Amino acid sequence: MFHRVTFDVNKNVSIRNVERATHGSLSMRQVASRHFIRAWRKHRGLTQAQLAERIGIDRSYLSNIETGRRRYDQPFLEAAAEVLRCEPADLIVRDPTQPEGLWSIWDQLGPVERRQLVEMAKVLRRTGTDG
Repeated sequence: MFHRVTFDVNKNVSIRNVERATHGSLSMRQVASRHFIRAWRKHRGLTQAQLAERIGIDRSYLSNIETGRRRYDQPFLEAAAEVLRCEPADLIVRDPTQPEGLWSIWDQLGPVERRQLVEMAKVLRRTGTDG
């Protein structure tokens, strides 16, 4: 059993269990093992020992999650996100070292600009890049 994470433009997160689903040519297991937990930890200047202590887990447990030897779960994501000052979904889909990434830009926009960006994206999706 794996977790499928979805989110909308308001960053509402939905995580549900999925059996034998695939994502393109990658299995959900491969997708579930890809994350930015280590990148967020380093971005915040923490060692594994420091993050593990603040979450209340062993450093080896965190190491196994970061290296993909152990899968993360929702309680872990929530605890880590709180310590790392981000959203749980950020740990899965957002590379903190990419300041030009979509979510980094999104976070800098106000409500009106966000609505405008959503409308622009809808037009782009409808018309493609040629028009």
